[in-house]
Amino acid sequence: METPAHAVATTPAHVVPETPAAPTPWRTPIGPNTHHVVVDSPIEELTLVSDGAALTGVYMAVHRHTDRTGWGERVVLEDAPEVLRTAAAQLSAYFAGDLTEFDLPLAPRGTDFQRQVWALLLTIPYGTTTSYGALAA
Repeated sequence: METPAHAVATTPAHVVPETPAAPTPWRTPIGPNTHHVVVDSPIEELTLVSDGAALTGVYMAVHRHTDRTGWGERVVLEDAPEVLRTAAAQLSAYFAGDLTEFDLPLAPRGTDFQRQVWALLLTIPYGTTTSYGALAA
C-alpha cells in the first residue's frame, strides 16, 4: 500500500537538524559545590555563580535563556556559600557608590581568549573607560 502524498513528512531545506551543543568551558560538568543566587541591582537582576570557593560567573537577564548547565543549584542568599554572600554584598556596596575595588576570588569559566580579555578588564581603573582596541594594543 502506498503512503498518501499528504502523509509524507518532509523537512524544509532551510531547517537544520539539531545537533548536541559542542562542549565549551562554561558547559563543563559542575561540582557538588556549584550554586547560584539571583540578586537585585539598580541595572537589573544579576545571577551570581560560584564553585564554592570562587565566583565563576555573573550573568544578566539575557543569559537566562541560554544553557545554564554550569550554574548549579539555585539557593537563597542566606544559605549560599560565603563567596556568593560576599559577592552580593560587594555588588550592593559598589552600586551604592561605597566600593571601587572588589576583593573576591575569581575563577571565570571561558575560553583561553575570554579569560585573557577578562584579565585585561581587571586592569582598567575605576571610573575610566577604554575600548577593546586599546586593550588589544
